Amino acid sequence: MKTLLVLAQHPDLAEALRAGLNPEQYRILLRSSVDEAEPLLASGLANACIVDVELSSVQDVWFFEKLHRRAPKIPIIIYAGAKQWEWEEEAYLHGATYVLTKPVRIRMLSALLDRLWQGPGSVPRHLPTPGTGTELIAKPPEAPAAPVTPSATSQALSVLRDFSAILTHSLNA
Repeated sequence: MKTLLVLAQHPDLAEALRAGLNPEQYRILLRSSVDEAEPLLASGLANACIVDVELSSVQDVWFFEKLHRRAPKIPIIIYAGAKQWEWEEEAYLHGATYVLTKPVRIRMLSALLDRLWQGPGSVPRHLPTPGTGTELIAKPPEAPAAPVTPSATSQALSVLRDFSAILTHSLNA
């Protein structure tokens, strides 16, 4: 059983996680501050930390830094009401593993949690920062170069459009 430490001022996020996640697989512990969660962090009882914040102030970024310093090996998942790329980038730079927007989508969170605990080397600890050109794109194996024709390009784009239509997230997000 994995223990998820939820740091939030209000119990709404913890209640949503308790209602959606499998109770045999995850134990949810709620604390209102990093200081209150210190015994759990110091003893290593938490397997991951889920933080409910608004990415709108410098204090929130300092909060991530403080949390990351106290528990550098614990994955940090941040839930925010709205994301601003500047604050999201700062959160990643200060130790966040994932930054998600509310409302809580349990299927997506479950998939991310499963990826956190797959075998070593399966998923990077931190996602690359936006704008590096490597975001979530796996490098394909080298293949012999083939001439690219306009019809091949439009066919590939058509397949990509059809694929992105079934995703819960747009490929632009």
